[in-house]
Amino acid sequence: MNRIVIIIGVMLSLSWSLVGWSQSTDDIAALYQQGDYERVVLELQSPQTAALAQLRADALHKLGELPEALAVYNLAIQLDPSNGEAYLNRGICALSLNDLQRASADLAEARRIHPSNPKTWYWSAALAYAENDNALCFSHIAEAVKLNPDYLEAHYLGGALFYDEGALKDAEKAFVRCLEIDHGHALSQLSLSMVYTDQLRYSKANALLDALTESDDASVKRNAYYQRGVCRYESRDRLGACTDWEQAAALGDADAQELVETACVESKKKRLERRGVHVEF
Repeated sequence: MNRIVIIIGVMLSLSWSLVGWSQSTDDIAALYQQGDYERVVLELQSPQTAALAQLRADALHKLGELPEALAVYNLAIQLDPSNGEAYLNRGICALSLNDLQRASADLAEARRIHPSNPKTWYWSAALAYAENDNALCFSHIAEAVKLNPDYLEAHYLGGALFYDEGALKDAEKAFVRCLEIDHGHALSQLSLSMVYTDQLRYSKANALLDALTESDDASVKRNAYYQRGVCRYESRDRLGACTDWEQAAALGDADAQELVETACVESKKKRLERRGVHVEF
């Protein structure tokens, strides 16, 4: 199975000490923390230290300027080869660029320098997921969760793997754990509803999906309508299913539009193909 890895954001953090920095540098660091990445890039045209170079690279990464960010990460590592955070973030950047060989080398070095950082294990799991290596992915997830039992993203990725393998009880446990950590995590709610649908527990699936269809997030709403349509169709509520798929299609869901045209308009009996759990990095 080929996996499409969607990198929509990275949890890059400032891990350097600010002791002894100039006030202007403190101000730039504060700009980064405030999310003003354009200003950070503007102020750091020629970083002279590894920490400043990483700050510029992280800001570029946040802005989606990935090739330029990669070049500045190179500078940060050249200035300080022991900076595990720079290796980690360069590895994430390489993964975003689908340069899996570079990502693998950088994440391995990040694990060597800071083996107690759960982020290095999580992103190593993300790389293994992209390479369809489930066994290695599970192994890295276990390390991340051992270091941080409340690492929501790691539990979620584990749930996605279990779902891919058809281990529904284990997937359920993983997504329930995610919701214990963050009861409002929409992806976990959606994924758990998919598990419940596969288990024929339609009322529990609908309870989750009803709330998600009221979401202000268009993507969440679209996927919730699609999945509730699946749930209704399989519980023999064809009219309700078609209504939901029409809503999903109106929000841009191509699969829902196809179902409207076949299962609904043409009244063809349709065997629904399962969608995989949505994974974002």
